[in-house]
Amino acid sequence: MEKNKGFKCKKCDNKTVSSEKVAIEEGRNLVEGKFYETPVVACRHLAKALCRVNF
Repeated sequence: MEKNKGFKCKKCDNKTVSSEKVAIEEGRNLVEGKFYETPVVACRHLAKALCRVNF
């Protein structure tokens, strides 16, 4: 969309007239101390391969 035209939801196609983002906090079930690997499509060059990580 163009500048100052609001936002559109990708899931339900609802539109907002205001140009401000609305923050929605979502709960996550994370365990402290556990290693979480990023998905393969998101790794690219930023994450070290799991076989190269020394635990």
